Amino acid sequence: MTGRLLSGMRISTRWMVVITTLAGAMGMMPGCIPAEKQSARTIRKEADDARVHAIRRQEDRRELDSLYQWLAHEDPTYRYFALRALVSVGDSTAVEPLLPLLKDEDPEIRRWTVFALGQTESPQAVPGLLEVFDPWDSLGYSAALNAEILEAVGKLGDASHLHAMATVKTYDEADTLYRIGQAKGLFYFARRGMADPEATARMAAVLADENAPREARFYAGHYLAKAPDIRLDTLMLEMVNALRSEPDPDFRLVLALAVGRSTNALAKSSLIGLFPLEKDYRVRVAMLRGLALHDFASIRETLIKGLHDTSYHVGVVAAEILTKVVDPKESPEWLTMARTIKDPWVKAHLYQALSRFCPVFLPATRTAIQQDIRHHLASSGDPFLKGVYLRALGKFGWNVGILREEWSRARHPYLRTSAMEALKDISDRPDFQVVFGQSARSIRRNLADFFMQVIASGDAGSVATASLALRHSSGVYRDLVRADSTFRKALEACTLPQE
Repeated sequence: MTGRLLSGMRISTRWMVVITTLAGAMGMMPGCIPAEKQSARTIRKEADDARVHAIRRQEDRRELDSLYQWLAHEDPTYRYFALRALVSVGDSTAVEPLLPLLKDEDPEIRRWTVFALGQTESPQAVPGLLEVFDPWDSLGYSAALNAEILEAVGKLGDASHLHAMATVKTYDEADTLYRIGQAKGLFYFARRGMADPEATARMAAVLADENAPREARFYAGHYLAKAPDIRLDTLMLEMVNALRSEPDPDFRLVLALAVGRSTNALAKSSLIGLFPLEKDYRVRVAMLRGLALHDFASIRETLIKGLHDTSYHVGVVAAEILTKVVDPKESPEWLTMARTIKDPWVKAHLYQALSRFCPVFLPATRTAIQQDIRHHLASSGDPFLKGVYLRALGKFGWNVGILREEWSRARHPYLRTSAMEALKDISDRPDFQVVFGQSARSIRRNLADFFMQVIASGDAGSVATASLALRHSSGVYRDLVRADSTFRKALEACTLPQE
């Protein structure tokens, strides 16, 4: 059944037109295909009467049995609103009440039913969906419904359905809705952690095809960029060529993300070569993120170009990547570069990276970095830029005292929250014991006392951050904090709903 219904056994549209014309001329069939049966009433989507209000209340209260009763209403308007409510609820118990509506007289009701079944996440809906899939829809009368079914099967089907859908290769340029439905279905299979080499090859072909429907290419691109456990190396040449020739930056973006998932030499050389030629900053950001998977020596020059990019977005990402891949022994060189960077945001994020990766065996460089950070913190007039420098201080453990002072004198709420986030970074360090040595216990106790003081302050952002810090996963504060009235008073002081 699966193989027949999802195998794409559809006669080509152009040949079906020829067959239909000849048959009509010979008197074998009417000259035109009768229109799909129309429902007795039309759906009033603008309806806002008492019945619609009742459906909405039942949706809010998740009164499923009451919603199911509307599915049999003679007016398609209320069937329609009940279906939309069930889409929102997405409950697996809705499968049985929904299945009869797959044969509803109104085509829009049928499509919404398919969508609602897809939202149930119940494999029990698949046989019913396949039963109404029309594999002989040569003239496209059932295209919209069939496309919805392909998408729904992607949300519900098993590995056999995935392989059947992935191996359909008969959809041509005229089959716009089918190609979109297939791409959506394969994407949703991947969202559920289900992969198939045929699906990956199909999606790569769709993305590389500039004549494919835009929506299909969109889903194909995000499949290739995000699907878990897929192998792209055998498709890399095809994707790199598409990245070079693609005129649309939105698709170059997902192509760059897909190419950036690979660690092979072609992916690396292509990203390095195309980076300075790319005009869209979003694509350059994606290229840099992909290069972060490769050895530092080979991407060093591209990261430097990124730091000096015309877009600060690219520069900030380059600084973030440095934290993960840089050789710490090169800290003096990167400090020299930080002092030459003109963009204030890139400079601040580069100092944040330096504060994190500068090693203990370069004490002079480390001291110079901290002095520069404190200088820029004091001289900047932008509270949000100052926040970056505060978080930079939090990358060096011994700045605990400075950050406490910065929190105490900060007048802007963002600065107080940033100072607390920096202190939380220090508190959360997995190497806390190594950094502070014999002082670790007393510093941990001082942090606990300060976090409690902050919670008592009533500053919403600071209270939230301090509370998260005290909930340290290893329970290090369990013996240092007493469960007194501080937490209750802080909770009562919160203004709902914003806090």
